[in-house]
Amino acid sequence: MESVSPKISQHPTSYAPMEDRETATTATHGSTLPRNHLTTGRWDTSLFSCGNDIVPNCLMSFFCPWVSFAQILARVGVAQYFPTVLVLAMCYFTWVGAILAFIFMFYFRYKLRRQLNINGAIYQDCLISFFCCCCSLAQMASHTHSYSKGVCSFEPRETIPVSC
Repeated sequence: MESVSPKISQHPTSYAPMEDRETATTATHGSTLPRNHLTTGRWDTSLFSCGNDIVPNCLMSFFCPWVSFAQILARVGVAQYFPTVLVLAMCYFTWVGAILAFIFMFYFRYKLRRQLNINGAIYQDCLISFFCCCCSLAQMASHTHSYSKGVCSFEPRETIPVSC
């Protein structure tokens, strides 16, 4: 059986399909778009705009990065949520594991950015993932809509068919 991945245009205002049908307001356009689409060609939010959604995005990225990262990975269909959150939690509490989590976060950010045709360079992904890991997680969470605004939830959202 063939796997069908979304067609992603290089035009910055095109959107890759997702499954749920909520709506969202984009930070750059202020227009309402279906939450069943991912923006391509640009990030939905800037790197340091995690304060736009303090609950839960900023708090979750800072205090429970393993949960935020697992929600993002589950949202885009890269990994199953519960095994991933357990492995990442164990990783974040050891030095070696934290280094492995950083490498994986850097690699995933790079792959997501490339898949969605977002401008940038691999060295930028590396530096951002290392020096601004919480902001990087918050930006990826905002872009993939992996959380519900105003609600601290440890549950994953529905999966988006994006191949990273």
